[in-house]
Amino acid sequence: MNQKFKAWRKELVAAGQIVQDDDESRTEEERVALFERYLELADGVTGAEKQDVFQAVLDSIHPVEDHGAYEATYRALWRFPTAQAAAWMAEAFPALYRRLKLKSFQLQRMICPVLQAGEAQDAFLLAAGRWNAAHRRTALAAFRHWAIEDPDFERMLVLLGGRIKKTDPPEDAPLDWPDDWRSFLTKVRSGKKRLVDAWGDGSKPASRLDLVIALLGMGHGTDWREISTLTTPLFVSYAMRCYPAFIAKLRTLPESERNKALAAIRRASPDRWKVVTTSLAEAGE
Repeated sequence: MNQKFKAWRKELVAAGQIVQDDDESRTEEERVALFERYLELADGVTGAEKQDVFQAVLDSIHPVEDHGAYEATYRALWRFPTAQAAAWMAEAFPALYRRLKLKSFQLQRMICPVLQAGEAQDAFLLAAGRWNAAHRRTALAAFRHWAIEDPDFERMLVLLGGRIKKTDPPEDAPLDWPDDWRSFLTKVRSGKKRLVDAWGDGSKPASRLDLVIALLGMGHGTDWREISTLTTPLFVSYAMRCYPAFIAKLRTLPESERNKALAAIRRASPDRWKVVTTSLAEAGE
């Protein structure tokens, strides 16, 4: 490794540690200057360099709020020939995911080109075939985690040989549901409404809780990810008004129905499932 490259890599990796807003050790002028310097260094990569430069660009990604700086990183990585970049990405992927795990969305953005059928995906899969058992476990864990929010990652998980959970088929509304609930679900199934629309116009969220809970206990086929959106108001806009009542209503459900609702929440949003199960346990004390 020549001295010129070592100096360039050291500066790139250091500059990629984007100064955070609460870091009072730097003046505003210094923050801007370092930010701009990182963009300059990343944009200086032409894509004609060797793997050590590609790896240095990956090493410049840190688990921090990047304020958009890593868009330059993405551009730099994918200036390299597509198949070569994808193969190098696969080779570096397991170690990079382990390093960035808490902020893995940074890496998630970088590998988007391999999600679509074509040259990048073929090269990534070919190189992934050379992962050892430990690397494979790490990589599959990453794709399984991202697949919760994005079906493209789920498809890639399958291509990599990973398993996915069986999806319950979409269920029709029970005959004993109120007419307005049945009409709503019909519109959801036809694509005219989304599950989150169960909250109505938001003026009386508490009155919509029973419908929301009923929807949690149903199979929604490939729309299972919408459970995350459906439950978002409980943790944000309606948290104070509705969340305690939501927990109280869950506690009164028969165990089988409560478990089905919890399973739906867990699959779509594991973090919220932890919050809800903790609340249920505390409510039972």
